[in-house]
Amino acid sequence: MGVARSVVLPLTRRALPAALSTPAGLWLINTLHRRLTLAGKRRFFHAFGEMEHPVTGGWRLDFAGRTILLPLRREFALSWQAATAFHGWDPEVHAFYEQLVASGRPPRLVFDVGANYGSHAIRFLVHGVRVVAFEPNPACRAYFEAWCAANSVTPEIVTAAVGARPGTAELAVPGGATYMGTIDDAVKARWSGRADVTTTKVAMITLDAFTTQCDLVPDVVKIDVEGTELAVLRGARRLLTEARPLLVFEAWPQRDRRAIFSLLGDAGYRVQPLGNVVRVWPPFSCDEFVRSPATNFLGLPPAERR
Repeated sequence: MGVARSVVLPLTRRALPAALSTPAGLWLINTLHRRLTLAGKRRFFHAFGEMEHPVTGGWRLDFAGRTILLPLRREFALSWQAATAFHGWDPEVHAFYEQLVASGRPPRLVFDVGANYGSHAIRFLVHGVRVVAFEPNPACRAYFEAWCAANSVTPEIVTAAVGARPGTAELAVPGGATYMGTIDDAVKARWSGRADVTTTKVAMITLDAFTTQCDLVPDVVKIDVEGTELAVLRGARRLLTEARPLLVFEAWPQRDRRAIFSLLGDAGYRVQPLGNVVRVWPPFSCDEFVRSPATNFLGLPPAERR
C-alpha cells in the first residue's frame, strides 16, 4: 500500500496524461490506484480526477469483493472523472454501501433516484441486487448503459424525472458537466445567460404512483437530484409510511432542510449523519440537521419492514 501511495500520489498534472496515453501506462496507474486506501483514492481524485483526460481503455475497481470494469472513452472526456470519482467522491457513501451489501441482509430492491452515470446502481447490480434507476438525462443514461454492458448486468432505467406530482418538467444540462442536469428552478436561474446550457421537456412521475403501478417495494431508496430532494419525498409519502425503505439522500445546506426533517418526522423517520467511518450515530435534531456541513444523510425508518 505504501509503495502505491508513494508512486501514484506524487504524480504531476503534466506526467499523468503521458502515463495514461498508452495501454501499459493506463494499466500501471490503474493497478497502483487499486492498492490505495479509500483515503488515498479520495486524494487521487481531488488531485487528478477533476481534470479532463481523453483516455481510452478500461478502469478496474474493487467493491465489496467484486471487480467492476468502467470503460474509458476518448470521445467522452468525463469518463475519466466519473471513473476516479467512484471511490474519490463521497467516500462515506461508498463505505456505507460496502457495509450494506456485505451484511447478512442485503437489499433486494434499490431505487436509484437521480442515477446519473450509474455509479451507485452498478455497485448493487454486480452483487445481484435489483435496481430501478430513475434518470431523465440522456447524456448520463448512455454512459450508464455502457457501464452495465461492460459488467454484464442489465439496468432497469426509468427515463423520467421524479417529483411531487406527475406531469412534465424542464431539464437543464450544462455543457461539459452533464452530471449536473437539474429541474430545480433555483439552480437553473444561476445558469441564466450561459450559452452552453441546453433545456428539454421531460416526463415527471412520483414514487408513490410508480410503486403502485408497478407493484414494487424497495428496501433502499437513494435520492440525489441536484436540489429537488424535497419534491421527491413529497411524492413518496405513502411509500415512506407503508413500505418504510431505508433512505440515502443528499440535502444541500440552506435548502429545504427543515421541511425535509418535518416530512420525514411525520413518517416516523429519524435523520442520521453519514460519516466517513461507518458507525452508529445518534439521530439528529432538526437544528443539528439544518446546521450540518455534510450533504449526505440516512433516513432511518421507525422499524424494519423485513
